[in-house]
Amino acid sequence: MTAYYGTNATLRDQTVPSGKCGVGEVNGRLRIAYDEWAVPAAVIAINSTVDLFEIPKDARVLECVMTYPDQGTTGTGKLGWLASDDAVEAADDNGLLLSIDFKTAADSVSAVNASTPPAGLGKKFAAKVRAQLLIDEAFDAGTGTIKCWVMYILD
Repeated sequence: MTAYYGTNATLRDQTVPSGKCGVGEVNGRLRIAYDEWAVPAAVIAINSTVDLFEIPKDARVLECVMTYPDQGTTGTGKLGWLASDDAVEAADDNGLLLSIDFKTAADSVSAVNASTPPAGLGKKFAAKVRAQLLIDEAFDAGTGTIKCWVMYILD
């Protein structure tokens, strides 16, 4: 049987002299960026966007969660980020949550529990970015408050 080692296990146990794990990869502090959007009581058009929280430079994303009330018989979206101001990070419109079904009963969606993990899960950002919700199927009835947060480590 062959033994394999992760990057940090190799640094710690296999490299002579041993190396140090990256900042925030051992004993990192969990931080949260939170935002919410009070959905207007109106039809929300396709391709509408909602700018949300910022993810700081050097943050490693561990989870993203969104909770929401039923938005009627239509409505889907995705959560990603805009390109960084310095163009170091490219935009990714579904990098945090691939698909959000707003037309179901009040629900929540989690990046960790997704059948396909989004690109931002585990990503360490090289520059500050702003999260953005993209509505890719119009809501036929806006109601309630959509709440969203990302958990990350940054040290």
